Amino acid sequence: MRSASRLRLGLGGSAMVGVSGYSPALGVGLNFDLGVTFSDRLSVFLHGELGTVVFTVIGSGAVVFEYTVSDHFIAGLGAAVSAWGPLLYGSLNFLGVTFPFRLSFATAARGAAETRHSGLLIGLQLAPGFSFPQETPYQVPAEVAFAGSVSVGYAWW
Repeated sequence: MRSASRLRLGLGGSAMVGVSGYSPALGVGLNFDLGVTFSDRLSVFLHGELGTVVFTVIGSGAVVFEYTVSDHFIAGLGAAVSAWGPLLYGSLNFLGVTFPFRLSFATAARGAAETRHSGLLIGLQLAPGFSFPQETPYQVPAEVAFAGSVSVGYAWW
C-alpha cells in the first residue's frame, strides 16, 4: 500500500562548498540519507555529507523534512550542523548552524503497480546559516555562512 510508512535510504556522491567570513572550503565526497517516508509524500530523515580536497575537510549532519511533489520532483527544508577546516592540523575554520533547502530530481518515474520510489536522485542543496562564536582572547562574533552541495546517488523512498 502506497500510504504505509516505509524506510527511506540514500547513498551517493557530492561536491560541496562552504563560505564563512574568510574561511572558504571545497570538498568532494559521500552523502547519505536514513529516515522514514509517511503517507507516500512526507519524508523525515538524517542527511550527512563528508568530503575533502587535498588538505581540507568539509561536512554536515542535518535533520530534513521533504515533500514529494511528483514522481520526479522533491523539495525539502532542514537544520544542520556544518563544519570545515584543515584535514591534518590546526582547528576548525567554521563550525555553525545552517538551514538547508533541498531540491531533488528523480530520473525515473515509479511504475503504476510499485509501492515505493527508487532510482537515481540528483540533488541541489543551498544552506544559509551562521557560525558559533569563537572562544578566543579576541572574541569573534557570529558570522553569516553559506554551504551548498550538488549530489548524485541512488535512493529508496
